[in-house]
Amino acid sequence: MAAQPVPIVRAAHLLPFLGFLRRVGTPLERELARAKLPTSVSEPSQYVSKLAALRFLIAAEARSGVDDLAFRAIEDLALSQLSDELIARIATAPTLFAALQAFADFARIEDAEIRYWLDGTSDTARIHSRCGPSGEVGGLHFAEWLENMVPIVIVRAFAGTQWQPPEMAFRSTVVPGVYPRARFPCTRFQLGQPSAGIRLDRSLLALRPPASLRRVGEAATRRMEAKETGESLTEFPVLLRKLLAPYLADGYPRIELAAEVIGTSVRSLQRRLSTTGLTYSDLIEHVRFDAAARLLSEEGTKVIEAAYAVGYEDPSNFARAFRRIAGVSPREYRRLQQAR
Repeated sequence: MAAQPVPIVRAAHLLPFLGFLRRVGTPLERELARAKLPTSVSEPSQYVSKLAALRFLIAAEARSGVDDLAFRAIEDLALSQLSDELIARIATAPTLFAALQAFADFARIEDAEIRYWLDGTSDTARIHSRCGPSGEVGGLHFAEWLENMVPIVIVRAFAGTQWQPPEMAFRSTVVPGVYPRARFPCTRFQLGQPSAGIRLDRSLLALRPPASLRRVGEAATRRMEAKETGESLTEFPVLLRKLLAPYLADGYPRIELAAEVIGTSVRSLQRRLSTTGLTYSDLIEHVRFDAAARLLSEEGTKVIEAAYAVGYEDPSNFARAFRRIAGVSPREYRRLQQAR
């Protein structure tokens, strides 16, 4: 039996909510810690637990008292907030149909559980979505507003920024309030549907990308090639390393925390890691090495600063662990990197 995907989502999709909540005075650090999210979420390319993010958003919505929080925080979603790989595939596609198909094929770069599919009739087309089991724990309307807004942003990149879908569907039964209805006055909202999604005129699918969008795609391709690592999120240890890296700023991420944020038991996590030849301690050593290597590649970073930043209290322990992976000391690694 194939292993279930780990419910993670790119931090780029959580950051707009954090920014909005910060503006309305929510004490973010306390709420993030309570939801078992890293308190240092700041980089769009980081990955966070979708389960923890939904718990955080449900609690924040209740405490803030802000109507339509799920929509208000992401109404200005932009294509630039997607991963470079998706931007490149969308922006260099020959037609809107090809762009939406590429997005459906590779959307799991953004959210490991999500599934999109495109279908059509004689005059209309629909892009549907369904999230995985984590959407059943609550906060479905948060996930589905995001699920619908991303394809809307893609269509607008081809059809113009004023385009609105004639219909928007939600599995959720949370009724959109006055604010989103005012922003989508021409859209019919359908609740309690088998899948989320949007409808569009089938004729739009033949639209070709404007020159400005093609340039965006070319720039994303260059960025993607420059940082290519050869790692794939389909590899469980790679995914888990990315998920746990932001927690280093809060100390050593214990295995109980790791199991909770991916929605499994400690025993199941250990068993799944063992199939890849790793223990949890091995994995965290790799997470720490990745973070330390990035810091040591930056000019002016001292070895002791890197050691403390990745959770080591004793720099000599840090040096030994670093050498086990790199084959050289942190000081020598820094010298070699900065000499390039």
